[in-house]
Amino acid sequence: MLFSRTSRTVRTILTAAFCASLSLSAVPNTAHAFSFSEVFSSIFGDDDKFIDTVKNGVLSEYTESKTIGSAFDIYSDCDSSTMEWAYEKGSADEDLVVFKCTLVKSPAEYREMGEGFVGKAVVAGIGILGMTQMLSGSENYTEADIKNAEKQVFNVSSMDMTTKFAISKVDQTRFEHTLLEVHVVFADGRQVTKQLPTSDIETVFNNQPLLSNQLSSQGNNFALFVTDMFTGYLQAKVEDSKSFI
Repeated sequence: MLFSRTSRTVRTILTAAFCASLSLSAVPNTAHAFSFSEVFSSIFGDDDKFIDTVKNGVLSEYTESKTIGSAFDIYSDCDSSTMEWAYEKGSADEDLVVFKCTLVKSPAEYREMGEGFVGKAVVAGIGILGMTQMLSGSENYTEADIKNAEKQVFNVSSMDMTTKFAISKVDQTRFEHTLLEVHVVFADGRQVTKQLPTSDIETVFNNQPLLSNQLSSQGNNFALFVTDMFTGYLQAKVEDSKSFI
C-alpha cells in the first residue's frame, strides 16, 4: 500500500489529535503508559522511519558524501512536482521504500536520438529483427504492425522513473537498492515498463538524465534499449502495460 506525502501529513495531524485525546482521558494507575512512538507505530507502522532511513543513507559504491535524499531532491531529470517517496510491503513481506517521478530530460533525449541518423539506423535493423520475431514467436504481427511500430517507437508521450530500496530484516538501519525501472507511455496510449540496471542509479548522483547510459552511442546500449521499446510496443495493447525484466 502506498502513502503519499499528503497522506503522511494527514496522518501526522491525526496522530497529534489521538495523543491529545489520550492525555485528556483518565488513566487507572495500573494502566500501561504508552510512549508517543508506541502509539504512532501501533497506528501507522514504521513507514516514515524507513523512508527517513533511506533518504539519510548513502550508496557508497557511487558516493560517500551525498545522501540519497539530497541527490534525489535536486535531480534535474525529475519534474519536482511529481517527486514522491512512499512505503510499501513487498511480495515476500519485505519493507520497501519507493521513489517515483516523471522524467523531463530523458524523453527529449530519446526522441532526439530517434530523429538522428543513429536512431534511423537502429530502427532499420529492428525492422528485420521484428520480422524474425514475427515468424518465430507465438504471436503473429502483420507487416503493417511492424511498420507502425517502427514509426511509433520514438513517439513517446511520457516517461516515469521508479526505484526501490529493501530494508534489511536483520538490521532495519540498513537497506539494499533492488530495483530501477522506467515506465514509457507512447503517444497512442501503449505502455512499456523496462527494468534498468540498478547501477544506472549513478546518473542521479551525477545529476545526468536517467537514460544517459542506455542512450549512449557507445557500444550497443542504445540498440538494445530501442529493441526492447520496439518489441514492447508490438506486444502491448493500448489499455495495458508490457513489462520487460
